[in-house]
Amino acid sequence: MTRRNGATRHGIVGSRVDLSRRVLSPRTALLVLIASCNLFLVHAVLVFLLVQPPYSAAEGVLLWGSGFLGLVLLVYGTTVAWDTLGQLRDTEAKLSETRGRLHALIDASPLPITAGDHEGRITLWNQAAERVFGWKEREVLGRRYPAVPEPESAAWTEMRGRVLQGEVIMGVEGRRQTKDGGMLHVSVSAAPVRDRRGRIEGTMAVIADVTQKKEREQERFRLEEQLRQAQKMEAVGRLAGGIAHDFNNLLTAIKGHAELLIAGPVTEEQLRDDLEEIGRSADRAAALTRQLLAFSRQSMVEPRPVDLNTLVGGMERLLRRVVGETVALEMDLHPGLGTVLADPGQMEQVLMNLVVNARDAMPGGGRLVIRTSDAVITEAEASAYSYRVVPGEYVLLTVSDTGSGMDPATAAQIFEPFFTTKPVGVGTGLGLSTVYGIIKQARGYIWVDTDLGVGTTFMVYLPRSNREADTVAPRRRVAAPSADGTETVLVAEDEEAVLGLARKVLERRGYHVLTASRGQEAVRIAREYAADIHILFCDAVMPDLTGGEVIERVKELRPGIRVLMTSGYAEQMIAHQGVAENGEAFLAKPYTPAELSCRVREVLAET
Repeated sequence: MTRRNGATRHGIVGSRVDLSRRVLSPRTALLVLIASCNLFLVHAVLVFLLVQPPYSAAEGVLLWGSGFLGLVLLVYGTTVAWDTLGQLRDTEAKLSETRGRLHALIDASPLPITAGDHEGRITLWNQAAERVFGWKEREVLGRRYPAVPEPESAAWTEMRGRVLQGEVIMGVEGRRQTKDGGMLHVSVSAAPVRDRRGRIEGTMAVIADVTQKKEREQERFRLEEQLRQAQKMEAVGRLAGGIAHDFNNLLTAIKGHAELLIAGPVTEEQLRDDLEEIGRSADRAAALTRQLLAFSRQSMVEPRPVDLNTLVGGMERLLRRVVGETVALEMDLHPGLGTVLADPGQMEQVLMNLVVNARDAMPGGGRLVIRTSDAVITEAEASAYSYRVVPGEYVLLTVSDTGSGMDPATAAQIFEPFFTTKPVGVGTGLGLSTVYGIIKQARGYIWVDTDLGVGTTFMVYLPRSNREADTVAPRRRVAAPSADGTETVLVAEDEEAVLGLARKVLERRGYHVLTASRGQEAVRIAREYAADIHILFCDAVMPDLTGGEVIERVKELRPGIRVLMTSGYAEQMIAHQGVAENGEAFLAKPYTPAELSCRVREVLAET
């Protein structure tokens, strides 16, 4: 009994039986019992078959001694065997109790726990699995895993194969189906199950139902998207309001001066003054349009390799006049700076806007530093942003001031159109939004670092180019009077006022002008006109055909015709219409009569 109590105290180690403290193992005890029985039988045979009475005293002692020894061995073997059987019964009871506790723990788990063999047949299915998936344990034991939908079958098989190779998988998300056909989002963690020798005999998995979490995330994303859309609409509304305000002012000036001329009579001086004011208002409208295109990253650009050191150094005298005497302007230009592929005029606009903003942030004076340097955005740095940032080599332009700085709420809105902290009537609110559009169009990035009372630093990252900077300034078209012509020009323009203007300008220069307000009409004229047509002046966007389609069809009819494109859209839009890749000459709207006649003459003169 002492040994049985010992078995109770020490018999279970985890779920394994420990008989190291027993007198004999069950196998040894069985051998002892068999040996005892054999010895007793041998004694009986010797006594009753071989030794005949009467016995001598020595023979009696021998017989009774050997009989007693055999009986002792038989009793001892029987006792050992009985004790060992008791140990086994205690061990089995403990194992059964341990199994019960393990099953109770597994069933008490709030998460589904499943296990399977090498073939994928279910060997364990706890109560949480029954509750979540709907199948009872008796319905799935020994059968293939039922909860994997067909679209997830390949991913499940691949994950199970990895686990059977010894890999532990944590938190893999997927979809599982329930008995009634419903679908759940789950997070699965799985590990291999090994036997006592360490061989993998199956897999086990703990499954978390994350459907509600996913739905909350989707709802949060939907609300965030609605908020972003509302913010976009607010920005668009502010943009539309600002455009309407500025254009209404310009239209008021244009219409007012035009009505003064119509009302007449006016002197020659008054006529010139009114016409010049109309022209100035039109120029301001064109400038506002260019700002809007830059803001929307659709402006016409002439990118070329630019050395920012040369550009900044060339503007230094102008910038010093802009900031005034109360602001100390410092230049820190890194020697050997890499080049960037950008439009020099737009880069000048970026620098000027940033410097003017810095000056306005220091009304009482301060320090303004313009720096250039080479920089690298690493993979780790790029991945830290919530939006896509391309790692690589860049040229960095920084503009730092010691001005008033901005709070986070203001800094978050500075690139929005028509957002300004300046008083009414001071600035349009398009400066930084234009800067942002130019930088993005150049495939760069602009970031701001600012604190109230400390100052502001704008950091402009532009992709580094492996081309050498141009030393010759780009050719700029001069709107000088051009020679008159006698050729025939086909003008395709859907805007009646612009079509009329182009016709008048070219006719006054001596050209013979054919006009079409639709693409199909232009094609028809090209097909039916009996004489030569020397040049096609075509808008990129027509109501029935794109500019590219008009050009293609007219060229098929008249292979040697010259082409001049025009549009108020960006070069990217024209490329999208299938025009720019053909290499046609281009004239951006708005254009002046002199620019039109000059460009037509240039295209006709090209060989």
